[in-house]
Amino acid sequence: MATETRAKTVRRSKTSSGEGVQWDAVTEAALLMRDIMEAEGLSPWPKLTGGKGIHLMAPLPEGITHDAAHQQARDLVRCGLAAWTGGDVNALN
Repeated sequence: MATETRAKTVRRSKTSSGEGVQWDAVTEAALLMRDIMEAEGLSPWPKLTGGKGIHLMAPLPEGITHDAAHQQARDLVRCGLAAWTGGDVNALN
């Protein structure tokens, strides 16, 4: 009997410690995004790749389209920016 293996669709949110960004800020942003993702019903976990940031991974509902996943990611980023800046998403520009 053959075993069918399905690839899980995963949403990834990355926080990065680019030039001039302190690691404390990266971890604070990752914790904030984790809380937002959990509030949206996702179950994120951190992934460290050895690079400069923290990736938050979370399974998505089966059958979600690319466009819907992309929109969900954009919405999560907007929520994260609003929370990070106290609602002023233009503060980072």
